[in-house]
Amino acid sequence: MGHGESRSAAQGMLRRLYEFKGKPTEKDFYPVDIATILSMDGWSLRSLPDLRERFTPISGRVYFDEKLLFVNSDDSEERRRFTLAHELGHIVMNHRCKYFIEVDREGTPLRGDWRGPRAITRPDIVDRPDLKTARLERIANAFAAELLMPERAVRRRFKDMFKQDQLWTGSTKAHEILGFLEKPAIEAAELLGCLEYNNLPSLASYFYVSREAMKFRLMELQMVY
Repeated sequence: MGHGESRSAAQGMLRRLYEFKGKPTEKDFYPVDIATILSMDGWSLRSLPDLRERFTPISGRVYFDEKLLFVNSDDSEERRRFTLAHELGHIVMNHRCKYFIEVDREGTPLRGDWRGPRAITRPDIVDRPDLKTARLERIANAFAAELLMPERAVRRRFKDMFKQDQLWTGSTKAHEILGFLEKPAIEAAELLGCLEYNNLPSLASYFYVSREAMKFRLMELQMVY
């Protein structure tokens, strides 16, 4: 399964949550309630400091057989939310990989369990030869982005705030909102994501994500250029 399927899966999960919560208004639906999504399917969550895989710090880990997720409590709450959404992506897309936890003296595996790939939100930092893991991480990220910042909701909120479907950084509207012209789109997207405007909270606050996640979502959706 690829990015398109992962986004469709996230939309399906949002519909289930919407029905489960009694069809609330959009204002009451966001930010998306990750804890309820986990409990709906019987998953447990544990938060631990200094979470590592061997010696490498990681943000989260999913154990399929135990229906258990771990998240790094040292991360910000916004980052933890993205990690959980990312791990849900591994669960929904069935990204299982066998991880052996006992070996004999010759190194032959004796016992193992099914785990998901480690949670990292930047696939470019996966070891270069590990192309399969990098692909799975990108798919899980696409799921997480659509779950926490659904395209339709982001577009509606952006238009409510800025009265624009998209914003060209060289436009007079960009100058009016941001006070500059011809700034790189990536810088403008970061500012727009954390800007309170028209008496409305910032996009990052509304969806309860980090400014970094909101910036990349606006760029991905080509809403700032």
